[in-house]
Order: sequence, then structure tokens, then C-alpha cells
Amino acid sequence: METNWKGRKGVHVIPNPCIRRTERAASLDRPRAVAVGRLVPVKGFDLLIRAWEKVAAVHPGWELEIWGDGPEKESLENLVREKGLERQVFLRGATPDVQEKLLQSSMLVFSSLFEGFGMVLVEAMACGVPCVAFECPCGPRDLIDPEKDGLLVPPGDTGRLAEAVIRMIEHPELRRAMGAAARKKAGRYGLDAIARSWMDLFHALKNSENTNLA
Repeated sequence: METNWKGRKGVHVIPNPCIRRTERAASLDRPRAVAVGRLVPVKGFDLLIRAWEKVAAVHPGWELEIWGDGPEKESLENLVREKGLERQVFLRGATPDVQEKLLQSSMLVFSSLFEGFGMVLVEAMACGVPCVAFECPCGPRDLIDPEKDGLLVPPGDTGRLAEAVIRMIEHPELRRAMGAAARKKAGRYGLDAIARSWMDLFHALKNSENTNLA
């Protein structure tokens, strides 16, 4: 939007709706973080694994589950072995039930270097799961309010990413507060809320058309 439409009138931005909604919220008491996405370079899972090496050095009892499949699987498995993280980092493959994996976690770590929106962030927030993310172009910076419902760190900075994860681990009250705030914010992206935004836009366009015709 900044590149193509900045300064132009009549531009409306309506986000994608979060179809997956649950009455349940994650307990945030499991020593587990999750990451979700295709195993491709832009998702930054290699950087996440390198960051987790620093996390595991301080909190070896915490585990990272990466859910997804793709062409980078073998190289990521090799990296896990190279870093000696076989007991802390697990590449679980694809899953048909991302929501359940989120509900069984205490944070989502989002290591993408670029995103269009990042729907898994909204899905995590809807489950009351706080997110730690690279502040990559689009997505995280639009969805996460730093220090309120999640944490953002500079893109590609594995040291800062590890520090943010460790902070979440060591401060369960912070996890709970951010998780509750994230769950509340996720209501903005519910299907009903997004449908209303579209209807409001259609009505505004119709009224504008009628005014111009008059």
C-alpha cells in the first residue's frame, strides 16, 4: 500500500477474516513454542533454529515445534542436528489442525522475512497465544502492538529473536497478559466484523455514486 497507493484517495484496506474461531484459549503453561508455515527460505525457519540454539542454552526444557512441509525440510533437519537441538526442536510436518497445535502451545514464533498478511498470527491471537515475530514488511507490524499483545524484533536478528523468546519464557505473567490482549484484538478479524467492513464500504460507494448522479 505504501509503495503503490500512498497519497491516493479512495483506497480502502480490509484485512482477511479469521475463519477459525474457538471458545477455548491456550493455557500458556506448556514449555512449548510453535511455528507454522511452508518450509521455504522466506519463512526464515533456519534463522529460527539458530535463534533457538540460544534459547536452549538457557532453557533446555523448552521445545520448539515447527509445523509445515516443503523443500527445505532436509536442510532444516540437518541444521537441527548440526546445532545439537534434536531434543528441543522438532519438525512435525504438515497438520490439518493448526488451531489445536496453537492451543497446546505457549507462544507462536513468526520468523518470516516477508509476508502479505500472516494469517497464522491472527489464528494464534484468536487462541490467546502471544506472538514473537520479525518485524518484516507487512503482516506482523500491522497485527501486533508491541509490548501489549506480542513482541516484534528486527528482521533477521536471531539474537534479538532469542532474547524476546527468553523473555516470554521467563515471564509467564507477561505471556498471559499479552495472550489475553491478543485474543481480544482477534475479534477485529472475525468473519462478522470483516463482513461488516465490506458492507460499509459497499454502502459508502453506493451513496457516493448516488450523490455524483444527483
